Amino acid sequence: MADAKVSNTFGLKTRVGSTPTFGTNQGKYMSNDLIIRSKCPVCSSTDFYAMCTMGKEYFETSKKGWNYKKTRNIIAGMDFEKNPNMEIKYNKCLQCGIFFTDKVIPIEDAFAKIYGDTKLGEEMFLSSSVNSIIDAVRRIRINSNLVSLGLKNSNSNLKVLDYGCGNGWDLSSFSNLKLEKIVGYNKYNYMFPVIKKYFQKNIILTSDKNELNKIGPFDIIRCNSVLEHVSDPNVVISDIYKLLKPGGYAYFSAPSIKFSEMKKNCKDVEKGIKVKNLHEGHLQIWNNNALSLSKFVHQNGFKIVPAIGGVPFENIANNLSSLRFFLGHIYRASEILKESMKIKLRINNHSAFFAKKIS
Repeated sequence: MADAKVSNTFGLKTRVGSTPTFGTNQGKYMSNDLIIRSKCPVCSSTDFYAMCTMGKEYFETSKKGWNYKKTRNIIAGMDFEKNPNMEIKYNKCLQCGIFFTDKVIPIEDAFAKIYGDTKLGEEMFLSSSVNSIIDAVRRIRINSNLVSLGLKNSNSNLKVLDYGCGNGWDLSSFSNLKLEKIVGYNKYNYMFPVIKKYFQKNIILTSDKNELNKIGPFDIIRCNSVLEHVSDPNVVISDIYKLLKPGGYAYFSAPSIKFSEMKKNCKDVEKGIKVKNLHEGHLQIWNNNALSLSKFVHQNGFKIVPAIGGVPFENIANNLSSLRFFLGHIYRASEILKESMKIKLRINNHSAFFAKKIS
């Protein structure tokens, strides 16, 4: 290949667009399941540079870091006993601006093996805390509003898809609304027995995309915390577009942050401080100063419907409506006005939002 540029960020010297290396023993200890990313997963550019490096200290040893269990890391292909110098880097694409890991670690494979035991999966599902209850309330509010949007286009009951249903918490809230058909899709089916045990029988669970295509199209689709975990987000966004009815609505949520926040996060990683967004499971993070999550979704055939507190505002550019809302809810209305200006100025940097398929 042609001579690659050399960049130095936070003391890291990296050949832009070159294959990352871990030392002379890399080939001997790398798992066959680990995929080296030599290009951006969104725009396919080979021009990028490393922003920070995560290794054994960050994942396993440091009291400030993630402190993952060794067995979980080994199953996922991160065996620091055999290869203590193994590293995962976060790169920044110089073309589209997103941040992405230099390797695809099969974390979901590890979870499937660990929680494939029904008892362990059930314990994880039934565990509760104040935070999990607060999160459940937030999810119910979002799902209810998504259903309300879907009813705008349909005179009958709705067909709903949770794309990447995980442990099925969102399927539960949909089932209480007595919708016509509720489908949960997940590439890995290790939580399906638990979901079937605790949820209504009318929920359809599948890990087969062909079956999903036969059931569709859908009135509404929820895609929460999926796009950051997949090796090819372009495939997922294309799937959702094809599975959604014309004029149908989807909900998307994934990490999308400012470049300044990413730089701060990377400095914390170098200090061994755990950063919630930065770990091997988040394969890509969108950049609000370049290609934000909402811009990415918009580019793939969707009209963005901003969500404030989980509430969609499709006609948010109407200043009169915003003013009326301001009189009753000062804080929320100020947020609406801000979003209204963003739309008029074509500022598109949302990280959680609804989206309407453009026919």
